[in-house]
Amino acid sequence: MRLASSSNHGRVNPHPSFTIFSQCRLLITATSSCFFTVSASQLAFAKRLLSTKPAIAFLPSCTSLGAKDSYVDDWNNSPSWVCSKFLSTQNVQTPGLEKGKTFFCLVSIFKRGSALDDLPETFRISGALEIRKRLREISGGKVLDVATGSGNLIEALMKMLKDYDRFIGIEVSIKELESARKKFEGQRTEFMEMDAEHLKFEDNYFDTVGISYSLHHLDNPCRVLAEMKRVLKPDGCFLVQESFSNGEQNEAQITHILQHHWNAEIDSLLGTIHHKTYSKQEIRDMVDGLGLSKLEAFESKIPITCLVCDKRFDCRGKGEVTFDQFVKDVDEKLRGLGKQVNLEKRGRLERRGERLKERMKKYGMANPSGLFFIGRK
Repeated sequence: MRLASSSNHGRVNPHPSFTIFSQCRLLITATSSCFFTVSASQLAFAKRLLSTKPAIAFLPSCTSLGAKDSYVDDWNNSPSWVCSKFLSTQNVQTPGLEKGKTFFCLVSIFKRGSALDDLPETFRISGALEIRKRLREISGGKVLDVATGSGNLIEALMKMLKDYDRFIGIEVSIKELESARKKFEGQRTEFMEMDAEHLKFEDNYFDTVGISYSLHHLDNPCRVLAEMKRVLKPDGCFLVQESFSNGEQNEAQITHILQHHWNAEIDSLLGTIHHKTYSKQEIRDMVDGLGLSKLEAFESKIPITCLVCDKRFDCRGKGEVTFDQFVKDVDEKLRGLGKQVNLEKRGRLERRGERLKERMKKYGMANPSGLFFIGRK
């Protein structure tokens, strides 16, 4: 068995093809002398697994994966997936692999379950894995990320798409662009300052276009979506991800939605474009208006970016905001009002801010559920 190349004519393939063991899944933890590093969350998962799965063995190997392969991303994302691939290629003399190092693999064999057995239960039942599975079937080619921010969607797609050529992210915030450029330094990415309503690309330029959690920050979201369609090649892939405000949301998610509505009202008073969280139907209407073919709609309780986040075992999709940070954010938002609103409006916003603090203390806060669309031009 030979290891598939991690690139093909310049195209990055984050998931090389291997024969997968059909009856088992494997978990591997490697020593620090190996190319992989093991995070605290991965070790914690290994310990939890060992306490429930008795079939354990230490297996030596004389092959380690070279830095040119993309397994470092897959290891961070799914240790069990990497392990099954790695062990199925032991002792294979393949050019490009680094020789001479030893893997001491702590392995647990168990019946094959989902594609990400090592994720928290809340993630595996969230609906996000169905999106990831679908994305793994898509060759991204040249990808445009609109309103990229610090590049969270790009980071997720790098690890989830079947393959890609390169990413271009556009953003109006200089601070966010600087953050993204630093984050993806040395990778096949380019970040540009650009107005999303007037994209400076020719027609039919990109193989894939996407926008994630940004529709509510746009003055004219339908105009932006139309521009994205213009620069997309015929039969190109169109991705949209956005939170919604209605439907089945738990109390922690409702806290997030209410805080976002409150933030949007304050930003609007200060002249910043910021809409309240849209409803499911409002989002569907925007996407339906594009007239895409083969349109698929998925619903997930967590953003797909949570699947590749280094802290996913700690927050489990609830986000990283503590109560103290929440209180600080609310107070800073109110101070930002200054004297630009009358006393009556300020008083009303202050009272709502205090109720939000009480709610955060009682229920906590979590990312609201969202819709993810995949369509073709």
